[in-house]
Amino acid sequence: MVVDVLVLYRRKGLNHVQQLDHQAVKAKLYVTECYQKAMEHAKEARYELIAFLTDERAFPDSWKVYELDAKCPTLVLTHVNEFHMGLLNQWIDTYLLDGAAPRDNVIRQSLHYIHNHLCDSNLSLEQAAAHVYISKYHYSRLFQKHMGVGFKEYVMNQRIKQAKVLLNKGESVTNTCYLVGYNDLTHFSKVFKRKVGLPPSKYRTVNPARNVWWRGEVYNESTEVGS
Repeated sequence: MVVDVLVLYRRKGLNHVQQLDHQAVKAKLYVTECYQKAMEHAKEARYELIAFLTDERAFPDSWKVYELDAKCPTLVLTHVNEFHMGLLNQWIDTYLLDGAAPRDNVIRQSLHYIHNHLCDSNLSLEQAAAHVYISKYHYSRLFQKHMGVGFKEYVMNQRIKQAKVLLNKGESVTNTCYLVGYNDLTHFSKVFKRKVGLPPSKYRTVNPARNVWWRGEVYNESTEVGS
């Protein structure tokens, strides 16, 4: 089995694993403070990318992250916060879409088009289909098959993910609304609250240190996730 991305996140007092299949990227997020357990997961499958993360200033000496003999690129990031997680998500999407992992060429091309036009409020399934020269009906079926969600839902998820990054940077709710392709602030706020659980104005004031955000899902420190 090939899982595209393995993220090993060291946090004190936490030990859970979550299998994630988030649209274009299959990823496993493993949160632990045990180096040996992290290494077991790093060696159990083949990956396109492995990332070691910690919210502390540095990994402890017992975490010999540079000694892993991985057959794929490896990232080591410290001082990670919610904003960095959002950027990491975007980078992973771009890295894999640029050809690190095998993808249907039509879908890959259309995803590049979508990501380059997220801020365009007129972005549509018809436009994406025309970009890859197939009918909108065939493209819709192909997109659903490969991505696991429909075109509209995918675009919505990507816009909300980008909105979270902007809000974490301190961007105003109004500017964020327009920057991610919405032209109706009320509609944007409703969609954001439905997807995130908080209105954007409230999300903007939440202390990032309270949660770990990964691909649109919130894992609170008290959350228990079965392996």
